[in-house]
Amino acid sequence: SSSSSNSLFFPLFFLVGGWPKLLLVGEDMGDTVVKEEYLSEDVVEDVEDDDGFVPASKDFALLPFQREIFKDIMGNQDGLLVMGQGMSQHRLVCNMLRLHCDPRSLVIVLNAEKSMVEILCEELALIAKQPPTIISNDQQDIDRRDAYLRGGVVFVTSRILVVDMLLNRVPIEHITGMVVLSAHRVLPTTSEAFILRLYRHGNSTGFVKAITERPLGFVGGYNLLEKVMKSLWVKKVFLWPRFQEAVQRTFSVHPPQAFDVSVEPTESTRLLQQIIASLMTSCLKKLQSLRPSLDMEFLTVERGLFPSFKSLIHRQLDPVFHTLGKNVRRLVTDLSELQSMAENLDQLDAVSFYHLLETIRANQINFKSNSHWMMLDAADELYEIAKQRVFGKKYKHAKQHVNVISDDDEEEEEE
Repeated sequence: SSSSSNSLFFPLFFLVGGWPKLLLVGEDMGDTVVKEEYLSEDVVEDVEDDDGFVPASKDFALLPFQREIFKDIMGNQDGLLVMGQGMSQHRLVCNMLRLHCDPRSLVIVLNAEKSMVEILCEELALIAKQPPTIISNDQQDIDRRDAYLRGGVVFVTSRILVVDMLLNRVPIEHITGMVVLSAHRVLPTTSEAFILRLYRHGNSTGFVKAITERPLGFVGGYNLLEKVMKSLWVKKVFLWPRFQEAVQRTFSVHPPQAFDVSVEPTESTRLLQQIIASLMTSCLKKLQSLRPSLDMEFLTVERGLFPSFKSLIHRQLDPVFHTLGKNVRRLVTDLSELQSMAENLDQLDAVSFYHLLETIRANQINFKSNSHWMMLDAADELYEIAKQRVFGKKYKHAKQHVNVISDDDEEEEEE
């Protein structure tokens, strides 16, 4: 029996494109109501074995704000979910894919990083009756076709999937849906956009659920979010920043404790940083002399140590890039190269950094490219100190303060 507040639902199986799908159909206050299986309020609780799942462990339960996010993305056929970093994206995706680890459905996961694939496969193997499938280049054509026909959750790279779709190895009309991770990278010119276009032309009933935790990926350019949504074939976007009230309410229960750990750079590393900064100063001065119209207020050495420095340069030069001369373009490339070098100095070990410098020098020789910074004396000192870091030779404390802005102010080396 059912009351005015409760609904009586009964399972109903029907075929969509030859594939069965389970709906809960019932009556609520005289109106017919259809609820899909994954819209249950207790989605993280036990699921019956008859539906192909095993009881979910408490380790994979969703936090209160994650349940609200889950309802948003699963309560709509298509959608783009933009989350803040550090909100356990993998746990949300794991619970989403758990509902489709069944041979009666076929869900393809695109654009997943290798580490994410390993984590999801390990967790889904513990809570799903049918573990997900990973398709690689090592498999034969027939094996890949059989993997698609077995159904369930399939992890595959874009390069493999686009070939299989063009050669009709994938039953496009039977695909339940597509889950696209790192959705901020899906632009109109990418392989993922082409795959989704083929998918939508051959299947108008399947879902597309895109997720990203990089909101800064939509910053820059013109209408970047609109371009990504068009490439994903979605019309709704769900924004869940860390300052959302529901998120803050959950995080405030156990506030994080921050510890400041500072590691002092070695003397050689500090000297390399000074040399790279001086080389960037020289390139900026040369760029300003060749292009006086540039706004140098934001083009400083301090900003040049951050990845956003490249976008600051291109933002000013892109509208007139076709009018720039060869020397100006070369300087822009040099500044990007030096910025990457400064970033890699803190991230790479001494051997890898020296190998990076040797690769840059070899490319300069092979392609006969005349970089401005390679002609300066500080560049030779940069290579010498990087080499001595690897081979352990004592380098000369030649220049405690490197200055290549003015050629007249060069300091003499101390013997």
